[in-house]
Amino acid sequence: MKRSLMFIAFLGVAFLCQDVVGRYIDDEVDEDQDWEVPLNRQKRNLWQFKNMIKCATDRSAWDYNGYGNWCGAGGSGTPVDGVDRCCKAHDQCYDRNQKCNPKWNSYKYSRSGKGASCRITCHNYPKNDRCELNVCYCDKIAAECFRRHPYNKKHKN
Repeated sequence: MKRSLMFIAFLGVAFLCQDVVGRYIDDEVDEDQDWEVPLNRQKRNLWQFKNMIKCATDRSAWDYNGYGNWCGAGGSGTPVDGVDRCCKAHDQCYDRNQKCNPKWNSYKYSRSGKGASCRITCHNYPKNDRCELNVCYCDKIAAECFRRHPYNKKHKN
């Protein structure tokens, strides 16, 4: 419960901060985007991850917050199932990329379809920024991992 409340508070603060600085703008890149035009639309990373989860699983990201031992803020112990292993791997990916500030570093990506037909592509244009690409792949791999493992309501606290 404490983990869930901390995560909800974090998302609330992040959302308010975005509105204050006026950076809450659409995060996706259209597949037909003219790549000669600079891409300056961005959101904070956690919102992008939320959208990837929705695309890959057709579930709300909130369904995964507080799931098992690893999904949500913090995490410890033995993962309870495949979904929880996805969360642990995601946390470890963020840990490996900590210098990139993964919870706040936005990135460029596109998505199409929903659920089993969802296709997520991380883009490394125009900045050729390795940090942005790494963080995008952390989120993409986790969202696709969630899709491969059944969601079990009994593991949601």
